[in-house]
Amino acid sequence: MFGLALGLGLFSGELAAGLVLCFSRFRALAVLLSAYVLWALMAIAWSPDALKGFSELSHWWFFLLAPLLLGLRSRMHPWLIWGISAGLALHLGFTLLQAAGLVQVTVLGSSQDNPTGHIGHIGFGVVYGMWAAWLAHRAFRTSGRTRLAYGLFAAWSVVAVFMAQGRSGYLVASILLLMVVWRHRRDLKLAVGKGLVVGLLCMLLVLILAGPGKSRLAETWQHLLHPTTQEAKLRDARLHIWKTSLAAWRHHPMLGVGTGGYLSAARQVVDQHPDWAYGRKKQVFDHPHNLFLLALVEQGPIGLLVTIGLFFFWVSLGWRMDWRRGSAGCWIACSGVALVLHGLSSLSLNEHFTGMLGMLLLGLGLREAGKGSDSPNPLHGTGAAG
Repeated sequence: MFGLALGLGLFSGELAAGLVLCFSRFRALAVLLSAYVLWALMAIAWSPDALKGFSELSHWWFFLLAPLLLGLRSRMHPWLIWGISAGLALHLGFTLLQAAGLVQVTVLGSSQDNPTGHIGHIGFGVVYGMWAAWLAHRAFRTSGRTRLAYGLFAAWSVVAVFMAQGRSGYLVASILLLMVVWRHRRDLKLAVGKGLVVGLLCMLLVLILAGPGKSRLAETWQHLLHPTTQEAKLRDARLHIWKTSLAAWRHHPMLGVGTGGYLSAARQVVDQHPDWAYGRKKQVFDHPHNLFLLALVEQGPIGLLVTIGLFFFWVSLGWRMDWRRGSAGCWIACSGVALVLHGLSSLSLNEHFTGMLGMLLLGLGLREAGKGSDSPNPLHGTGAAG
């Protein structure tokens, strides 16, 4: 569906208009996002596996969703967030059926014991953490039954995150909710606002200490305390991957190994250090489970600096906005922070579900911020200012 929208936007000129607006109104962010893509494209020139590099970049088509939303002439865009929310709510219902054993999926990392539906446990917590943050933000900006509905959906989303086994999702959901609470701290003078915050924090505490994710968090803590034990090495692949990745970068310190060349470089390192291979099967992974390490290994220090700069301007743009006047600041800052945190253990921005939702929220935020006023809420008006 989004691919079709991009095609239509290309022929209608709305995508081009969005790109122009992006460079004129949000120049730093536009330049860094362009540099992120163009430097990765240039790095294919010195990659040992150029075809894999082109294949990786072909999956980044959803990066164009942000400028497309900015350039749309139609006023249908306010309904997009409600369409996304409806889809996410229906998918949450599907995960309940999955947890009850009534439906099954073949997605890796998704099962009855780890109910993450069609997303999989790696990106599930990040997607629903971003959604829960926006719902909590709306709960602060509305009142009455509408506030209650937003709060209940936010709570349901957070519970679903901690029912899954993605530790990155636990971190993302917790940090984003704390961000929302901090930005609405002035509302805490109200009894309702205080009750909302206390309820969210108590729910997080219960889920962390007694929820299904408790064992995963305890396992991670033990790995941090005893990273060199054989059991830790066999159960947490990232210890091996990151070590191998840094060694691969040292072989190509200036420009990196080239886009698509990570697997080739990692195999060379493991051939030199067989004990660094993961597990009993001596497995070598095709990416380092870290967005920033991947940029360093494949595109060198320049790629790493561009990636860091991109997220710095992305998050700071949203953080500086007035969150009490609209949703733009929340959409932009929370999507950026979520991708940064997830990027510490996965590819976040380059992944399908997390990257696409991040770009959609960025585009919605840029459009609202570019107008200089709140986008209309098609269901409830602009809501209470808090």
